[in-house]
Amino acid sequence: MVLAFSMEGRLKGLRETSQRGLQHASLLRCQKQFSKYTCPRCNLRYCSLACYKGHSLQCTESFMRENVLEGLHDLHATSEVKEKTLDMLKRLHFDEAGRSILEDESLATCDDAEAEFEGDEGTFFSNRTLQLIAEGRDLTLDELSEEERKAFMRSLAAGEVSHLIQPWNPWWLNPLAKTVSITKQGSRLVQPVHSSDDNHSRQPEISRGDEVEEVELDFSEVPAPPSEPLSPLKKLTQKEPSPLLPVHLSEVIYAYCFTLRYYNGDWRSEPLEATLAFFSVSHVMGQAAVPESVGVAFAEALKTVCSPVFKHAGGFAFGLALFDDCAAVLQLGRACIICALADLRRMLENAKRDLELELVSSKKTEPVGNQESERGSELRVSSTKLKAGPLAVKTSRNTTKIRSGRKNEMMKIEAGLRKLFFMLCWTNEQMDEVFSSLAALVETEKARALETRPSSTLGLVGMNDSKPIKERPLVQEIA
Repeated sequence: MVLAFSMEGRLKGLRETSQRGLQHASLLRCQKQFSKYTCPRCNLRYCSLACYKGHSLQCTESFMRENVLEGLHDLHATSEVKEKTLDMLKRLHFDEAGRSILEDESLATCDDAEAEFEGDEGTFFSNRTLQLIAEGRDLTLDELSEEERKAFMRSLAAGEVSHLIQPWNPWWLNPLAKTVSITKQGSRLVQPVHSSDDNHSRQPEISRGDEVEEVELDFSEVPAPPSEPLSPLKKLTQKEPSPLLPVHLSEVIYAYCFTLRYYNGDWRSEPLEATLAFFSVSHVMGQAAVPESVGVAFAEALKTVCSPVFKHAGGFAFGLALFDDCAAVLQLGRACIICALADLRRMLENAKRDLELELVSSKKTEPVGNQESERGSELRVSSTKLKAGPLAVKTSRNTTKIRSGRKNEMMKIEAGLRKLFFMLCWTNEQMDEVFSSLAALVETEKARALETRPSSTLGLVGMNDSKPIKERPLVQEIA
């Protein structure tokens, strides 16, 4: 019995000694106070957060990594959360606007927002572009693919990414525009020698007297004048030009400024859409209108700018600011006006080229009976042997209607090119005083537009009238 008790006492003493040794070993790093916690990975005991961070870098990094991954996992929304969020947004929009979200064309695609959450397919940027953006790189339009550039410009025109875009500085506000000079025939003084950098070329500029000063002209900012000399007016027509040409020119310049502002200075990514927008604002070019005064011409253009078609452009304030842009271009004189008209002509030429390609491709995809079947068969199906059903007839009518609309647009573009060429030749033979007088008329019309501005900015009723709108009293005293 004595031997058993002595053996048990020795074992108990050994256990207490080992526990004190382990506790002492666990606090060898700190040696400030007793341990309160245990590391879940290496079972090392520690007393505080500072003690834990200093005991093992591997343990702390793995712990932080697990916490971050767990937090990211919690941020991933389930399908139920997405549906609830979309429902709340729809109800919120209905309460504020007083109508369903599906009535707004710009928000009609919100039902597809769930697909956009699932991956990159819902965005117009590729994985490569998104990676560059994540790295903090400043991208230009030239670094985007053709599909990305077109999708981006469409979103820009719709006002979806306006807050992300750096505003474009118009070339007519560039001090270099005041020094632009051209020949008497309306072309460049010296044809530039093309180098590896196509965006820059050197062109002589007449600055003072007969001295010729050579400056570097960036044609990506200031449009280039026509490359070929302009024809004299007497070779184009034997009749006297219309006295309304100055009025029409000012309206065309107004629509040109609108187009560049609307597309942030770059129409080259979407020349056809930019041309159609230009035709919408310029009734002289788009509708063959013949306004008899600057007031009538600008009133119609301002009404179009403030219409729901361009509801994301900026409304009345934006349309009013275009008066200043138009006056600035006219004040620059003959050389810059010719550069602006030449830039417009290049836009219409690019739009015509894209439209021709679209018409050619549409011929290759005509309904069954005229072209190859949709199944990919290389055998042509004779229209006499094909019994066209209602769906085939409807498809054929829709295709014919679309092609007819495109042909009308082609005719409008060709007519616009002829008008612009005649306007270029007429402008080239005018003195700068003519354009200064036009600029003064534009500024006068801006002041009149401010006076006749309706109380509601949603419509421009009465903007066609040259006189202020006379308001009727709500209560009239009868004698």
